[in-house]
Amino acid sequence: MRTEAAQAGFELAAARFADHQFSPHRHDTYAVGCTLGGVQSFRYRGAGRHALAGDVFVLHPDELHDGRPGTDAGYSYRIAYLSPALILAASDLGRLPFVPAPVSRHPVLVRAIRGVLALGPGEEDDLAHAEALAALADALALMSDAPRRRLSRVDVAKLHRIRDQIADLVPHRVAIGALEREHGIDRFTLARQFRVLFGVSPRRFITLRRLDLVASAIGRGSRLADAALAAGFTDQSHMTRAFRDAFGTSPGEWRRLHL
Repeated sequence: MRTEAAQAGFELAAARFADHQFSPHRHDTYAVGCTLGGVQSFRYRGAGRHALAGDVFVLHPDELHDGRPGTDAGYSYRIAYLSPALILAASDLGRLPFVPAPVSRHPVLVRAIRGVLALGPGEEDDLAHAEALAALADALALMSDAPRRRLSRVDVAKLHRIRDQIADLVPHRVAIGALEREHGIDRFTLARQFRVLFGVSPRRFITLRRLDLVASAIGRGSRLADAALAAGFTDQSHMTRAFRDAFGTSPGEWRRLHL
């Protein structure tokens, strides 16, 4: 097993096993992941379970389980361990969610777990982490047996101020902790309510504003690499992927079409 990222209450890992068997044990965290290959077999809550390639799984804190290959081919997976405190903070249930089925292909849960597994070794102050954890908490709540609480009322004026402040900060890094302190709103509520009001996540909004800067710079004749760095992208390839995702064409093709 290889740990890929770790910070307070959050750890990412990847593993491949040919014949190793885990004896019954418990975690003090949520363990959510995706089986990448083979068959991942385990006993959980008194029954045998089998996760195939593409399945996602959710194991709850303090639930006894084991682990073994389901076939002679072995199995591989990516997994995230998340503290109950982190899930509770990200959730709007008011309690820890419990998902009865440990193995699933529900598209909402699959998308949310893959979003968490795609996170890199970023900082806790990163918008990407807040959005991914809020989406995971919402998916766990959707799959749980507990009724959802109503979404807290959206403060339209406050969200507009936050949006305008984020736009003014681009291309610089936006520290979500500073937004929390200044506006009195926690990062998970911010991530949810921003999408409700504006139709996109804060991180997507930032990416689109950076692409606006790129398009303007290209229009002025800037080199693509220079435009990417000036807009806050890590490099030209990072910008090109985002540009194609937003506009359906590469920045070079866009320049030829518009100039």
